[in-house]
Amino acid sequence: MRGSVLYLLLGVGSFVQAGSGWWDVFSHRIEFVDSDPWWNPAHTGLYAGTLLILLAVLRASKTGVGHAWMRVIKAAALAQLVAGGLNEIVHRVPSLEVYLDFAVHSLFTLGMLIVALTLFTGLSIHSTLTGKLHGAVIAALILSGGSLWLVSSGSVMYLFSSNPAFVLALLAFISSTITITAVSAVGVRGISFLVWFAYEAAVYAVVVGYAGEQPYIPLGVASVIAAEAAIRAAAHKRREVLGMFMGGALLGAALRLTYYPLTEYYYRLYGGGLDFFAAGLLGGLAGSLFIMAGGKILMERGVLPYPQESRRRAM
Repeated sequence: MRGSVLYLLLGVGSFVQAGSGWWDVFSHRIEFVDSDPWWNPAHTGLYAGTLLILLAVLRASKTGVGHAWMRVIKAAALAQLVAGGLNEIVHRVPSLEVYLDFAVHSLFTLGMLIVALTLFTGLSIHSTLTGKLHGAVIAALILSGGSLWLVSSGSVMYLFSSNPAFVLALLAFISSTITITAVSAVGVRGISFLVWFAYEAAVYAVVVGYAGEQPYIPLGVASVIAAEAAIRAAAHKRREVLGMFMGGALLGAALRLTYYPLTEYYYRLYGGGLDFFAAGLLGGLAGSLFIMAGGKILMERGVLPYPQESRRRAM
């Protein structure tokens, strides 16, 4: 099996997990408020995604496709299998559920986050070094980016909803880091829209298709497209740093669009004034700084080429 197909399977598995995770959260508000049946369909999706990831990683190791970061994904998938098995037991033993429910769910969610983050980062570096990519690799990067967006934003809104300004800063940080990484790593125009679309498609399916929320116009696409345009325009003039700051600032300032209607209907994160706007703006800029610092470290260690070298290779 070709390496690009294995990457795609990893991306599909990660996305199935992340989408099922959102489905599971909302199912406990609608159907399974007091109990979890054995054949909870959202749980089935979570475990199916885990098995697909594990099978793809095992296959990659046998065909010589595996990278060092795939071992991280393998360890995370194995931890998820353990957490999934414990989850089904804990829900049926009340004395255990009181003490272990949060820990088991946290372990599984952490596994999802590690899988999505490792795959997205690994494929982004691979994309930067390779230049011309197979369509399956680009699709895998899009799905893993969407998965990372789903898992990280969902976790932030769940864990820190009592501190709205902090949540907004973290959401802006997530938007900025994912968008800037995708645009910087992949030469395909519109890549940020595709990553955001993968995220938004899962949210729309859960919020509108499953939870029955009124259909809405996903205005967040405007902020993502504007950020990519700013990053690419600045990079064309060899002002990459300026472009990253502009992209992060745009995403932070337009945070309400990116996460609508979650921040309005479900988490009630808006209603504040200048302080909330500032939190989003600072979070977006922090994401830009994080990507620049990470990129500099990788270039100094020889993992990534310097921009000047990348231009010479392209000539």
